[in-house]
Amino acid sequence: SGQSDQICCFECEQSDGAVHSPSCDAVEECVQNLALLQKKLQASKAEKLTQFVSTSKSVADDSDLVDPARLGAAFTALQPAAWSEERLGKFFQMAGNGFCFSELCSWVLIPGPEKNLNIDIGSAPLIGVRISASPADTGRFAQRIKAEVPKGFVLNVSKEAKVGELTETLSLCWGLPSKTVILTTTDGVELQNMDESLQPNGVTLPGPAARRRGDKLELHFGIKPSETPSAYDLLLKYFDEEIQKLDEVERKRVFEKRQAHVFSMKSKQQLEEEERLLSKDPDLELADFVCKKIGVTKEKFDELNGNPQKLEQWLKEGNVNPDMNYLVEVTDPAAIQIIAGRLKRKVIRLYRNENQDLKYRYERAKERLRNCGRTVSRESTETQRIITGVPPLDSLGLYDPSLNEYPMWHGTSRESVSGICRTNFDIHRVGKHGLAYGTGFYFADNPTTSLGYSATGRADHVNKKYPSCSYMLLNRVMCGNMKNLGTLPRNHEEFDMWTADCIGAGGVWAGADAKYESIKSGQNFCWVAVHSHQVYPAYLIIYAN
Repeated sequence: SGQSDQICCFECEQSDGAVHSPSCDAVEECVQNLALLQKKLQASKAEKLTQFVSTSKSVADDSDLVDPARLGAAFTALQPAAWSEERLGKFFQMAGNGFCFSELCSWVLIPGPEKNLNIDIGSAPLIGVRISASPADTGRFAQRIKAEVPKGFVLNVSKEAKVGELTETLSLCWGLPSKTVILTTTDGVELQNMDESLQPNGVTLPGPAARRRGDKLELHFGIKPSETPSAYDLLLKYFDEEIQKLDEVERKRVFEKRQAHVFSMKSKQQLEEEERLLSKDPDLELADFVCKKIGVTKEKFDELNGNPQKLEQWLKEGNVNPDMNYLVEVTDPAAIQIIAGRLKRKVIRLYRNENQDLKYRYERAKERLRNCGRTVSRESTETQRIITGVPPLDSLGLYDPSLNEYPMWHGTSRESVSGICRTNFDIHRVGKHGLAYGTGFYFADNPTTSLGYSATGRADHVNKKYPSCSYMLLNRVMCGNMKNLGTLPRNHEEFDMWTADCIGAGGVWAGADAKYESIKSGQNFCWVAVHSHQVYPAYLIIYAN
């Protein structure tokens, strides 16, 4: 390329070929490679299966022989536990030395309506057996067989052939792991004794006259587990996955080559302008990062929710959803000093979370606890002694000691704090760091405990001034009556019972028949809230990790 009538990329097109350079050729080569990979992904099944044949043709001839090493490598990559060297050897021995391309296609695509496996198990005299999918099996493999081979598979067995030999032969034929095929009579009675032949398993064999007429023994098969994938169900996916890996690598190369090309085209003035933009105020850059990736400001909340077009574009750019909450920066030095003193870390930013929906749920839960008819046994915490709900940390006002309402810490990742501030803690997401004392949300009075969990999330490098930002939530938690535990649960039943005691039969937190509202571990290590309505994520802290 290089001539103006052979435009090779967007940049050349914009300049009618005037800016063509060697970097253009590098971009074009990657783009062509991508096009070839996409063509391979869209190829026919026969074209994809050709990779298992030793040939340079795009589609193999029917008589071309399958390469056992290539096919075996694919099996092992797809189901390593199912395809040992010994089992692969049995498969290829059964297929014979002349396993050709047409047989591979027939094996993978399973033409119907009936398929003769051409297999004899045992020595003469042999009995013809027709095996079809069980009507009771609703799994993917069985449904496929019902549709494509409705009259089933035919093979021959001796009277002495064991049921286990028959099921393993079928497993090999169908590319399934061992012990996944089960056989039943047409009445649905399972042949359970694998070490016995058909008759001891209650199967009545056709007599000599029936066999001379060509009558066959009818059996059904099922797969357990029913969704067990077969090797040929996965074989074509194997090809696609390998191509997709190459596609990802090539796309990355296209991006890198294009970036290099664009950079080479930039003028000195453009480079100076970009450098100026990159050196912008680090505090403004942090504020922009928080607004886009954690929670919006009140101004941005009003702006986006009042303009559907701007909101659509904002979300399309991968920014946080501003539909539920906004963050208000707390700049009072006294508030920051209190938080920093407890964390023993430098506080970079402190925000108050404003979420009307979560506040409403929290206040309703508070009224439910007040009116549940039980007296709460009061206990206190160290953080409650310091943070009481008065200014400067006065979100939702004073903490209520009669409900054991505490300020409590929860450390986690940036993605999690953003979601919690928006929609609260989610019971379906618990357990990432273990559930030692019951199913629920874990909080600490000592922030050192929570710092450990906060540190497990990836710290964010925003800029040189803020190279390592980690996150902590200061929550309001209504603990009510607490189940005080000195030991871990001894078994699953005790684990589930602890949580059930805090919910009650009706499944309503602070219900009339609940014994407790929360769980407290020994040595005050952690508190477990079992319902999201007893928690309000009040403050978000960004600290230097």
